[in-house]
Amino acid sequence: MVDSARKFLWAERFGNHPSLFLTLNSGISTFTVEGLAGYLPFQDDGKCLFILTGVISSADNREPLLKAFISHAVEHGRELSCVQLRRDQADLFERLGFHVNQMGCSYTLDLERFSMAGSPFMSLRNKIKRAEKAGVIVKELGVDLPNGPDQQRMLSSITEEWLKAKGSKKLLSFMVGDLGASGLDKERIFVAVLHDKIVGFISYVPAFGEYNGWMHDLTRRVSKLPPGTMELVNVEAIKRFKQEGEKYLNFGLTPFYGVTDEFDTYSSRSRLLRWILGALEKQGQRIYPAASQVAYKLKWQPMSVTPEYFATYGKFRVGILLRLMKLTNAI
Repeated sequence: MVDSARKFLWAERFGNHPSLFLTLNSGISTFTVEGLAGYLPFQDDGKCLFILTGVISSADNREPLLKAFISHAVEHGRELSCVQLRRDQADLFERLGFHVNQMGCSYTLDLERFSMAGSPFMSLRNKIKRAEKAGVIVKELGVDLPNGPDQQRMLSSITEEWLKAKGSKKLLSFMVGDLGASGLDKERIFVAVLHDKIVGFISYVPAFGEYNGWMHDLTRRVSKLPPGTMELVNVEAIKRFKQEGEKYLNFGLTPFYGVTDEFDTYSSRSRLLRWILGALEKQGQRIYPAASQVAYKLKWQPMSVTPEYFATYGKFRVGILLRLMKLTNAI
């Protein structure tokens, strides 16, 4: 069994995906091969093995690790799929028998170039000023404020209220973060404080590879907040990251949105899945709030938009997509 610390080291050394930290969540299983440095993160829903982000290893080890995992899936009578696959591995997956479709895009902010000056950010600046005038201040837990049991209880209480306001019974899982789940204490949490009470927070997790830095992960808030509060939290986090010399802030994947002919180019792609994803983008907001999520990300004017892919071993079936939605608690 490989512990989280070893996987973190492998992610730092070999990883090229801003969402890799999510593979350290406690609910994610790990497949390894003796003698090969690296791993495949996956979750088993009982019928299908869902790989998250691809193979985390050196380029030379990716193919033998993936071949071994395919054999493992076949041996155990499981279907096989991969989510959040990037172009640097999509060719390998397709060559080994996967059908590859674009599933959405991720968004990245270049912190060295980022500035809120100028007319494009006027509306955002005005919202943030309203929060500041209302008395909202931003602190980082473990730096500006303690990060002990009392603070963790406050975060849990905020999450419960946030879920209730959304009318949801379950948190999304698998493709999103989970505070403290890795046990490595690597997350950074910036909180909004109003009248000496924490009223919202954003968590950030390490990002590896080409866009190394941090990934904007969880956003939680109480139901009644001054406008611009969460934007203020993110601005203050950005300021601190810039001061520390960090290069990028990643906003992660928005699935079921932004699938285009420019990016959905693999010959193995499923026309049926392409049609389904198009329908979800137009009419599937009750399943996943992709449009509002993208609107939040675009307000920061990210400099890079990167396609991510959904790959199925063998022909795509609708049942695989439905199982993924159930696994993530989207349905």
